[in-house]
Amino acid sequence: MKHPSFFSFIILALTLILVTGFVFSSAPKKTTVQTESSAVSEKQYQTALAVVLQKFVTSYDATTDDSVRAQVTDQTLGTLLSMRVPAAHKDFNLSLAITLQKIKQGFVSNPQDVLEAYTQMKAFISQTSWLNI
Repeated sequence: MKHPSFFSFIILALTLILVTGFVFSSAPKKTTVQTESSAVSEKQYQTALAVVLQKFVTSYDATTDDSVRAQVTDQTLGTLLSMRVPAAHKDFNLSLAITLQKIKQGFVSNPQDVLEAYTQMKAFISQTSWLNI
């Protein structure tokens, strides 16, 4: 007596699943474009930047350990780059980011660059009337 075998049905089902998986994985994916919900006001930006820079200067001046200073600089740079910036302050924000990057690179290559860039950072802060640090 011959027993019915489901082996051929199992192979067929697995093949269909495999082919379906290939078709859906190679289909173009829909990308969603994130729209800006609202513009940040100048006052919000100025307040947030003052807090970030105050924390940076305080932490940076509190230690002489270059590894800690490099870490503080890197964290501040990351925060600065993630901030939403009003159009009127984009150049200023970019200048601060470039200065922080110079400080960060100076820890690796030339300590004199660190001192010069930090002095430049302090000059940016002191020359900006709305940064009361």
